[in-house]
This record gives sequence, C-alpha cells and structure tokens, in this order.
Amino acid sequence: MQALDLNGFLQSNNNKTEFEISVRDLPEYFPGISVRLPFTVRIQIEKKERFVSVILTCDVTADSLCSRCAEPALLSDSYASEWDIETTDSDENGFILNGMLDVDALLDETLYVNLPSVILCREECLGLCHKCGKNLNYGKCSCKEERRDPRMLAFAKYLENNNNDTALKEVQKNGCTKA
Repeated sequence: MQALDLNGFLQSNNNKTEFEISVRDLPEYFPGISVRLPFTVRIQIEKKERFVSVILTCDVTADSLCSRCAEPALLSDSYASEWDIETTDSDENGFILNGMLDVDALLDETLYVNLPSVILCREECLGLCHKCGKNLNYGKCSCKEERRDPRMLAFAKYLENNNNDTALKEVQKNGCTKA
C-alpha cells in the first residue's frame, strides 16, 4: 500500500504541498487493458478549514485490443481527479486514516472512473464485417451488402412472402410510392 504521511503537513503552517510517486505495481482494472509501468502520479494537497483538497494527476499509457477490429491499440492520456477529504479519522471515503493518505485508493478510483471501456486502434476504425469477420480497415469484403431500413422490415417481409410484381403493383395503386 502506498500512503503519504500527512501528519507533519497538517500540523505545519504550510497550506499547500505537492508529491510525486512512481507507481510500479497496479491491479488489473479492466480485463484486456494492460497499463504500462512505471508511471508517475502527482498529488497536490491544499489545507482548508476541516478538510484537505487533493488533486491527483497521472499520465497513463496502456496496451489493449481495439474494440472494433481486435488489432493492437495504444491508449495514452492524462487523468485527474479531485477530492475534498475530511482530516478526521471519520472520513467517509476512507482515504485518510491516522493522518495517512491512502494513495492507492485515490489512484484506483481515478483510473477506474477515467479509463475508457472502449479503446479504438484509431478513431476512424471500420471494424470487422459482421458476416465474414474480415477487417474492413484493410479493404472491403466480398459479402453482399444488404442494408435495410429497420422501419421497412415488415414491408420487406410482405414482399418476400408475396409475388414481388403483384405487391409492387398494389403499392403503386395505393399511392405509397412513385411509379
């Protein structure tokens, strides 16, 4: 457990302090996302009347698979979270106990809230063909492209179940389409 001893800071005349911690071990937050270690966490703490304001920032690089095409994907982003934490031992969040700030709990919460659940290899990723599974980023597949408007499914079913010529004449007669 990584923790910071705030007892000296809380009793001092200083109102602000900063820390940098190197993170070398981390639980797996989302299956399939591997955070590159080590990385640095910056913590800024400011004393208020009965609490401390804590800002945690970190630059994270992670490896994953693209959610659309399953190719390797790289995530590199900065995350920040801010808390107002009571300095008494009755802190509801459990971030401070006996004057020790639980950095692991703050980092866990920051990454859990900020790491995306969908990671793409690139923003314009086309994904995989839903029929044959070909990666559409490398070219079109040979599947017949059949795009139907979901609002027209009942009409399409009607046409499939009846003679198309008869159904088309019926639709034209009733004025539902232009001839």
